[in-house]
Amino acid sequence: MRYLSFLIIGLLFLIGCGKQDPETPESPRIKNKKNTRIISPSINQLVILGDEVSFEVSADEQSIDSVTLQVENNSTTFKASTFNWTPPTQRTGIYKMELTIYCGGVSEVHYPRIRLLSDIEPEEFTYVILGTYPHNTNDYTQGLFFLNDQLVESTGQRGKSEIKINALFTGVSKSTTPIGDEFFGEGCALYNDEIYQLTWTGRTGFVYDLDLNRKRTFQYQTEGWGLTTIGDSLLMSDGSENLYFMTPGDFSEIDRLEVYNNKGAVSSLNELEFINGLIYANEYQTDRIHLIEPTSGRVMKTIDLAGLLTNEEAGEADVLNGIAYDPIGDRLFVTGKWWPWLFEIKLKPKNTNS
Repeated sequence: MRYLSFLIIGLLFLIGCGKQDPETPESPRIKNKKNTRIISPSINQLVILGDEVSFEVSADEQSIDSVTLQVENNSTTFKASTFNWTPPTQRTGIYKMELTIYCGGVSEVHYPRIRLLSDIEPEEFTYVILGTYPHNTNDYTQGLFFLNDQLVESTGQRGKSEIKINALFTGVSKSTTPIGDEFFGEGCALYNDEIYQLTWTGRTGFVYDLDLNRKRTFQYQTEGWGLTTIGDSLLMSDGSENLYFMTPGDFSEIDRLEVYNNKGAVSSLNELEFINGLIYANEYQTDRIHLIEPTSGRVMKTIDLAGLLTNEEAGEADVLNGIAYDPIGDRLFVTGKWWPWLFEIKLKPKNTNS
């Protein structure tokens, strides 16, 4: 009987401990609810690069004493609940800030962010075909660059991915190295007499000498899509609007560029080439190539390459993907996945006859 009494008391104790104090909020989010808020800008509000941003903050039943806006190591204090401010950046993309609101002797911190659009509308270009060269229709082109009157090409598809050197006028492969059945080949680029090649989801890349002998591997943290060289860096795409500046040595990220036009982010960026100060980037599954300013992320020009293939040829091929530039001859080449041709083109503004 004594044992039963102790058991009942113990159960009552446990039940009592399990009861929730009606004064205790059900969620820690309610307990940490802020008394201040940002009315504007809204989260991810679109703002033209160089324009002012209008801020408005408020507090529950109190007046605002001051507001401090901090960006990186610079802070500005405003003595009003509304103010205008211009982001001190020349880059497009997501812009993060720290905003501290002071009222009633306390302070609360908020983290607003906006998206900065390009302040220019891209020029629209089309093309004129200057030459047509054979391209192997078995090659699922992922990367392409011009080297010593030849074309270095990286191809995709598991079990079929290769790095190869092709003759320009015949399209015949002079040297070929398979990358392994477990990898899906992606972009390639030249840096200091070494050829770098990405893979799609393997997060593994390869480095070759100019005879396509593999020398070493490297790792990265995103999908690999396009690759090109800018100065002492390699620039990589991953199918988003982001472009990544990487060190050739250990392939660590140095910087990141977010690509925007005057309407929003330009994503699905794929094959890359750096030509005369601008980044040329295929937009995957379209006939467009965007010309991007490497310091800002702004799209300066867009090329419409629709119609390069006949309807019959397009029915047997996949999408546009492949940009190569001959700096000595100032020649621009484009091709695509399983395309029968490599085209030498020159750009021409749309709506002109020149």
